[in-house]
This record gives sequence, C-alpha cells and structure tokens, in this order.
Amino acid sequence: MVFDTRGMMRKFLKGAMVLIIFFVITIPSFNVWFWFDRQKLYEELLPKKLEISGSISNIDSNIFDTCFFAVYRLSDTTVNRINQEGLVFFDDAIRSRGYFYRRSMGMYDSYAQWQQSPIKNTDKNRTFGSGLNCAERLGFDKSLLKKIELASYERGSFYTGHREGQLVVMPSLGVAVISGAGG
Repeated sequence: MVFDTRGMMRKFLKGAMVLIIFFVITIPSFNVWFWFDRQKLYEELLPKKLEISGSISNIDSNIFDTCFFAVYRLSDTTVNRINQEGLVFFDDAIRSRGYFYRRSMGMYDSYAQWQQSPIKNTDKNRTFGSGLNCAERLGFDKSLLKKIELASYERGSFYTGHREGQLVVMPSLGVAVISGAGG
C-alpha cells in the first residue's frame, strides 16, 4: 500500500487555510457584534424619560475587569424640563428602558430614588468613582472626564444608582452618565 503524502499534505493545507480564513473573519465579526451589543445595552440602562440625542462616548473594560462609563447627550427638551422641574422630573424615572422588553437585566431594571448632587457614597451609590477611574485608565477624554467629575460633585446634577453602577444627569453639561464597576 502506497501513501500519497503530497496529496495528503495538500488536503491538510487546504483544511488549515479554511480554518485560518474562518477565524480571521469570525473573530473580528464577533468583536464588532459585541461592541454594538454593549453600546445598545448602556442605552437600555437609561430610563425612557431621559430622551437622548446621541452617544458622546461609551467605554468599558473586558469581561474580567467589568467597569464601564457611558456618556449620552440629552435632548434639549429633557434638559429644559429638568431645569424647570428639578428633582421632581425624576420621580417616575426609576425603570431602565430595556426593562420593558428584556426583563432579565436583574439589578439594572430599576434604580433607587433620585437625589440631588453632590454624590454621597452609600451601598447603592458607591461606584461612580470606580467608573471615573476606569474611564481614565481606558483612555477616555481627560478634559470631558474632569468636567463630568466636577459637575457630579457640585450642586445642580441628579443621581441614582444600584450596587454596581450609578446614573448621573448633569443638565449644566447636557449629559447623562452611566458609570460603575461590576462586582
């Protein structure tokens, strides 16, 4: 019995090439899908009442070091209503917009009662600083980050949270920021 080593080698190389091409296409595609899914998730964490006109920046770490920081531009209508109504605007803004169709977001479904800044660290509001640190470490725009940090610790902003994250609305900057670190 004679083996055709050249033929076997060609088949092996063809198979290896198909696998390489498969992985070269699949891995980047998965990363792009994952990125878009994460962007959508952060938007779904916002209460529906917070109308947004776009995303300024979203950044998060990998699945092993779960920290996140997302900044959304609020619509002019929302900013005007917040400036007119103050804390009362947020009375019914305690459910995430994703809650209504996902229903499996766990602690991200709802938020604690809204409060006026400066942020006070409690069990439900302890991770805003972690998100700020995460954003800085991952290369978030330092100038915008400093403005967000100052606005969150001065009067005039509003915040709520849960064990792993906080949502801070800053009418003076016209933004909503989701920030935190997973457990």
